[in-house]
Amino acid sequence: MLALETPASASASRTPTSARDQPLSVWAFEEIFASSLPLALTGALTIRIPTVAGNATAKLGAWLDRSEWHESKDAAGLALQLRGVWNGPGN
Repeated sequence: MLALETPASASASRTPTSARDQPLSVWAFEEIFASSLPLALTGALTIRIPTVAGNATAKLGAWLDRSEWHESKDAAGLALQLRGVWNGPGN
């Protein structure tokens, strides 16, 4: 999950929708963005990398949102991430 840096006012003026034509949940996005780590790709482009906790939070929120439609791909991604954290790098 990567996020381009954008001013807060730019995202506040839009209401994104999902493929189901329902508003997207942005629960915890501000907190995830605030705790993310900046990575300068060029002088003009900086992206932000979420922390492990921030990425897990986003996956958990997506899993809860999609479970209404019996979609579980986010649960598998969350399990894979937690397995990697639990076992540590290289295990």
